[in-house]
Amino acid sequence: MAVHPVRYSVRDGGGHTCTQPISDQVFQRVCPLPREHTWAEKLQMARDALHQHRYIQADNLFRDTILLLSKEPAENFRRPNRRIRTAMCYLELADCQLKLNRTELALGCLQTAGQIQVAELGVQHMHTSDTLLRCADCLIRLGRPAEAIATLDTVYRTVSDKLGRDSPLAAECCVKFGEAHLKRHDLQFSVHMFAKAMKIRENLFGCTDEKTVDVYHLIGSAYLTRGELPIAIEFLEKAADLRLKSTNHEATADSLAQLGVARLQLRQYDHAFSCLDRALYAYCQILGEDHEKSKECKVQLDRCRATRRALETLSPETGLVLSGKAE
Repeated sequence: MAVHPVRYSVRDGGGHTCTQPISDQVFQRVCPLPREHTWAEKLQMARDALHQHRYIQADNLFRDTILLLSKEPAENFRRPNRRIRTAMCYLELADCQLKLNRTELALGCLQTAGQIQVAELGVQHMHTSDTLLRCADCLIRLGRPAEAIATLDTVYRTVSDKLGRDSPLAAECCVKFGEAHLKRHDLQFSVHMFAKAMKIRENLFGCTDEKTVDVYHLIGSAYLTRGELPIAIEFLEKAADLRLKSTNHEATADSLAQLGVARLQLRQYDHAFSCLDRALYAYCQILGEDHEKSKECKVQLDRCRATRRALETLSPETGLVLSGKAE
């Protein structure tokens, strides 16, 4: 029996106090060791942390869960089996990484989950397709559109065969195709794919659905990039008006900022200033002044403000010409 250096007091038969080494059994009764959490408990703790926006803690807990799952005997699981549960953990860990702006790490988690799903469920399973679609999104964010397009080709074939080309997931594939081609500066094909997604979503969910409105914003942004300002303003205005009725304030600011840039390029300075000013206020409230979106919006707003001030110093006739208001 091992003896611990910690001592505790006892009384002998004569009432005197003495000290004795603590044995294993006594030590465990006096100082019980903390019980190790099971993988299921760790998983619940990780999910709680994720929902409470404690992303660093959630990250560590999901990793602990994956490690505990790897040590668990496979025969302890029925459906879903241990490998599928591990894939599910990697998917949630990817959510964590994206919240922390760790897109490269998120892609690694999604690719690992996808490899497991391909092996266990097959490449044509819808869960696999959903994971591959998320991989494509990360690849687009990382500026790797060629890889994203190759992944999307696989997903789109599966979705078309199983759900049809007019399904919500097919529309999502079209959106990602459009975003990938936008990264490659293929603006014409990008707008074509966005328009295809818009038609599907309008038929299924109507014009006010959140994801339909997202497509309006993407089409407007693509036309803005092409320099086709009137049609860009038409779509961005539609997106901004509908987003103002939602609770997604960052998305609303995105549409207002793009609309402001379009109006600035058309020399509609008063309208541009109004849009950019509202967008900047929202960005600073939501993301902070140091965020990239806030900084870019401020640059555009300062440019608009400087132009307006310059126009005020000119003669009325010259000012009308420069502001685009002269007949």
